Amino acid sequence: MEWAFGFLSGILQVAGYLYYAGKAWKRQIEPNPTSWIMWGYGTTLIFLLEADSGASGAMLILPAACALSSIAVGFICWQHGTLQWPAEKWAKASLYTDLVLTATYLGSWTLLGTSLLTDMQKERADITILVIGGLSTLVTFIPMLIETWREPRNEQPWPWVAWTAAYAALIVATVSSPEWNWYLLLYPVQCLVLHAAVAGLSRRRVLADTFGDPPGVPGR
Repeated sequence: MEWAFGFLSGILQVAGYLYYAGKAWKRQIEPNPTSWIMWGYGTTLIFLLEADSGASGAMLILPAACALSSIAVGFICWQHGTLQWPAEKWAKASLYTDLVLTATYLGSWTLLGTSLLTDMQKERADITILVIGGLSTLVTFIPMLIETWREPRNEQPWPWVAWTAAYAALIVATVSSPEWNWYLLLYPVQCLVLHAAVAGLSRRRVLADTFGDPPGVPGR
């Protein structure tokens, strides 16, 4: 059951990215460049962090797929000339905060690899690093959530629904593993909520196209 849901999470994740990348390449959607800058390096670090924290192979399928796919979407942003340093203050604040959090858990991770910590301290450091990584993930979604609220037509809901389902499958895979610990649920639960939020906000695009612009959505 663990591997079945692990593979399912990876398949859903890749399917969502193939759809998303195709739409982005054709300029039918406009990926938020600030979030994708952070996801490009952040998802790779999350994969390494999960692996170092005792995640099984089934639990690592989705983070690996996410890391590679995030880099691919970042490349598309670069090809389209949209991958640039953010201009708005809130977007800059999100990026700076994420860089600080990333540096913090990289420093903690480095310290974890030394002999300066006892086994108990290492276990606590593992959990602390995962919590900091979770805060970093939350920060990376802020530009995407704000931009999607402002202009839902920049996103498509369907890949975000697929990714939400992928994280639901990862949660099942995690709790099905005899190796799981409660802190290994921090990443998939948080990502499920955040991806569902973007799916809900971008759903307003479909409603706008069908019934006209809802309140708060600029018309075109």
